[in-house]
Amino acid sequence: MSISKWTHPAFYRLDVNIYLVYSSKRQSSFIITFHMKKRQEDLLTYLINSQNYEPIEMIAKHFAVSVKTIRRDLTAIEGLFSDSDNKIDVKRGSGVRLIASPGGVKEIQQLLTSTKRYSQDRKERNLLQAFFILFSALEYIPLKALSNAFYISRSQLLLDLKALEELFTPYSVKIIDDRDGIRVSGNEKNLNDLSVYLSSLYLDYGYPEEKILYPTKIERCTLITEQLVTAKDAKFLDHIMHMIEDLSSKKIWKQDYVIIFISLLVLIKRKTIFAAELTDTTEHAQRITSETDLPDRIRTEIEKEYGVSLDNSNLEAITNIFLSTGLVHDPAFNHTIISLNNRQKWIHDFSEDFIDAFTTITDIDLRENAVFCERVHDHIEPMINRVLFNLGIADRFLETYGQEYHSTMNVCEVISWILSKKYNLPEIPRAEVLFLMLYIQTEIIEAESRLKVGFLSYEEKSIVNWQLSRLAKEFPNWELKQYQRLNAPTFFKDNLDFVIATQGNPLESSLPHVEISHKLSELDLKLIKSAVFTLTSDSNREFTKLQNIFRDLLDLGCSIVFSQEPFRQAGGDQQTLRIEGVGNSVFHYFAKSEGENTLYVQYPGSSDGKWHFFFSMNNWDFLLFASKIVFLIDRTNPAELDGSIGKISSHLKEINV
Repeated sequence: MSISKWTHPAFYRLDVNIYLVYSSKRQSSFIITFHMKKRQEDLLTYLINSQNYEPIEMIAKHFAVSVKTIRRDLTAIEGLFSDSDNKIDVKRGSGVRLIASPGGVKEIQQLLTSTKRYSQDRKERNLLQAFFILFSALEYIPLKALSNAFYISRSQLLLDLKALEELFTPYSVKIIDDRDGIRVSGNEKNLNDLSVYLSSLYLDYGYPEEKILYPTKIERCTLITEQLVTAKDAKFLDHIMHMIEDLSSKKIWKQDYVIIFISLLVLIKRKTIFAAELTDTTEHAQRITSETDLPDRIRTEIEKEYGVSLDNSNLEAITNIFLSTGLVHDPAFNHTIISLNNRQKWIHDFSEDFIDAFTTITDIDLRENAVFCERVHDHIEPMINRVLFNLGIADRFLETYGQEYHSTMNVCEVISWILSKKYNLPEIPRAEVLFLMLYIQTEIIEAESRLKVGFLSYEEKSIVNWQLSRLAKEFPNWELKQYQRLNAPTFFKDNLDFVIATQGNPLESSLPHVEISHKLSELDLKLIKSAVFTLTSDSNREFTKLQNIFRDLLDLGCSIVFSQEPFRQAGGDQQTLRIEGVGNSVFHYFAKSEGENTLYVQYPGSSDGKWHFFFSMNNWDFLLFASKIVFLIDRTNPAELDGSIGKISSHLKEINV
């Protein structure tokens, strides 16, 4: 065998050495020794574990570097694949992904593994430490043994434990550190809920599941570990998921699939690791299991496969998993897993209030689409069940959509917060609100294209019918009505949004309209679309609505204050929600049970400062009505906001004299 070293120009940034090996068994093969930057190793691992296109901006945010740096790393990595079938595919508007065959992926993973530096940033290390502690079969884990297991110093370990405390605290799970070592304290449900959330977070970041270990025993100050998720677990859960899909009347959503898979995995691992004793599987074979009772069937399958005994609390946990997904409405399951009657009632009321509040705030009537409203109910029920069961699932791309539809997200977040207070619910996580917002946004996009349009023409009936047919084809969501004459009273009486008028038809210039030719050419259609865009972004209309809501609040007895002085919080007020507006505005919400309703508007402290709006009100329905201000402020051009608030302040002073 002979070895020669070869350096490829594309590998300069990666610092990669390639050795061409000649042997008697094979003509030649490449051995690549990587000396990549750790970030580049992490990026490559990230792409390997991701199956979809990932936005470059999100990747840059994940690695805390600039987009330009990620692009340079991608170019360097792509050079590594120049002589192979592997490829870095960048798709405009979608992001980037790795295209490689299963064999190609395996080779890359083996090469990365051989460097002994297979992607472990601090975030990943903290999650691995969390699993290590949560699933430890030991009563205590000595600090020295734990630091040795992760090849870090004692001081670094103490910093990591502080980071873990931040992850554990929302689930009421504590890390106990005493002279014997580390252990966790918390009830079984909280430990289970935390494990589910961390598992979803770990997998969502694309980290390899084979790196998750847990200690089984300690020998001579060295921890003996085992892989937490085994091939047996994966095969069994795959069987369970296929069984559920076969019984389901429709395809399981990705989010629901993740919830079921991870929740069952955590239940199995905690039961098998911490079970007091394993049970003879013949006992389970003797139990009569209903073929139509899905949770009971799953319990029996787990008992047979793992030789453990699941009690009624475990059966309830399995049932809650399905209550937390869209399968709660599936005809195949809903006769066995339905919410309690009293819960069903206020979940229905919550859904109705959400629809009404959204319609009031945005002027988009969701009730025009009865099927959509029914689906909103279907979406909210499992969402509330997840909140009640404290079942959280991570999805790092949701925040991208929250930024893209910032205004809609703010409305949904305000309504969810207010209704959670009204119905004494736990705080609804932002991720859950994002899921709901995305569902509603699809209806908003359609609703914004549903306009009532007048068509003013005195042509022959056959020509008018052709013109209306062409418009209906181009704008299928519009409600078109033909007029031979049209004045302002008729415009407002028929609740029209704007008018399309053929040349030569008299129309009041104050009415929103566009004039087109009789031919209705492509240029005319472009003029119509341009007019619609101007209509939907009409700042004068938005200002009028904003001024009206301020005036309505004043008429209803709300105290409205405009001041440059900082807002002084009353003794009984407690701020529980703060929302960043789309432009240079911030909205603050306070929960209080008594006192007057107050809206405090604080002017920016400097030219580049922000407007602050403080809502301090004692009635939830009144607060929902006042929240229309959030939507209208978000839709106001930031450059015009100062002038708009100034005009509103002056107007209120005049009518209040």
